[in-house]
Amino acid sequence: MVSKARTKGKNKFITIRVEQNILKQVEKIAKEKGVEKSNLIRQAIQNYFGDKTVLDFPPSIKEHLDRLSQETGIPRDQIVIEAVHKYLWKVRVERVKEKLVPAARQKGIVTEEDVFRRIS
Repeated sequence: MVSKARTKGKNKFITIRVEQNILKQVEKIAKEKGVEKSNLIRQAIQNYFGDKTVLDFPPSIKEHLDRLSQETGIPRDQIVIEAVHKYLWKVRVERVKEKLVPAARQKGIVTEEDVFRRIS
């Protein structure tokens, strides 16, 4: 059986193939709960994907990710997680600099040597 579910607020669908033995269990549970089988499947899909982010990469980036994953043995999702982590760190550092640099300049701290003289 194939089930399609609409993703949150978008007109995109995902296709899920459900094995016959699982489908029988779903039908049994749906009957017991008095709900439509399709609603039960949709709820299960939403529960599974609810806290996940689905990314749609352009083909060129996907190819680079696949190649890097194959070369390093690191799964694609782990490469993406590390890249996002580094990006978020970089953004945090830049925000701290934006706040600290003006305050440091007011105190006459402009170069790395100025910092070194103050802390040593």
